[in-house]
Amino acid sequence: MNVRTVNSLVLTLDEQFKFGLTCRIVIKCSFCDETGQEMSSKCIRNTSIGRGKASGKIFSEVMNLSPPNTKFEKYNSKILAAVTEVCEASMKHAAKEALQKNEGRSDVSAAFDCTWQKQGHTSMNGVVTVTSFYTGKVLDFECLSKFCTGCFHKINVLNPEKIEEHKNVRAENYKGSSGCMEVAGATALCARSEHKLGLHYVQYLGDEDSKGFAAVLQNKPYGNNVNITELEGVGHLQKRDIKGQKLSDGKGFAGKGRLTDAEIDHLQCSVRLNSLPEAVRAAIKPVFMDLFKICLLMQCLHRKTQNPNESFNSTVWQRLPKKSTLGSRP
Repeated sequence: MNVRTVNSLVLTLDEQFKFGLTCRIVIKCSFCDETGQEMSSKCIRNTSIGRGKASGKIFSEVMNLSPPNTKFEKYNSKILAAVTEVCEASMKHAAKEALQKNEGRSDVSAAFDCTWQKQGHTSMNGVVTVTSFYTGKVLDFECLSKFCTGCFHKINVLNPEKIEEHKNVRAENYKGSSGCMEVAGATALCARSEHKLGLHYVQYLGDEDSKGFAAVLQNKPYGNNVNITELEGVGHLQKRDIKGQKLSDGKGFAGKGRLTDAEIDHLQCSVRLNSLPEAVRAAIKPVFMDLFKICLLMQCLHRKTQNPNESFNSTVWQRLPKKSTLGSRP
């Protein structure tokens, strides 16, 4: 134990009672021998900043603190097993709720989305999720990774025995371009939905520019007798703007006498476009015509978006910052 004396007080750092960077300090008066104890800081449980042991060690060194407790490392595999069990139970419960909301029919509607650790389709890791139309809960997910930290270290030590042992737990489970992770994930989720959850994702809501639906349709995960249709996301329809484009007269949409906010408000109350320049009218007329297409409107009757998927994606990267080196396994 570390002991410090401040005037008549003797401060003792009790290393045996330690939680992370927090420890117990025993205070004793050298005159009257009265003792007391306090924690060095408030204990906050069940929190995570998404950083590993190395980051915690560096932070402790910079702050002149004792290194973080490493005794918990032996429990990582146990925690992973428990969290995985709870996760699977939660998704099965979400599947049962979806069946109940759909009056017991296994043919359900679902929203698919992929999130990457880095933008620009250069990410080594991606997560594909599928959520229920009826509850917004996550039904299943697929983690895809092109890199394994364990493999990197095992190869560096050049120990054949360790390399062989690591093959069964390696995090790398995907080979290909990062942009195609969504295709691989959506195909895998649909392929196992029947035997894992008892569901058929017969209505597919995905990104407008995604190739996931085409891959699922070609794969026919439920056989030739089950048809899968694609739905249009309401959010995607709202984002079909054409701002920033150069028109036929060489100018943009914005500006005096063009498509200003006031003019947009006027158009919402009237379908007359005569007050706009010819180039602006020619550019926005196809948008108005698309809104009259029955097939497009039929795809939006569900009034659903990918917001539940986006919310889950945000939670993932809050717990696992995108600057961290990750794999498909913790």
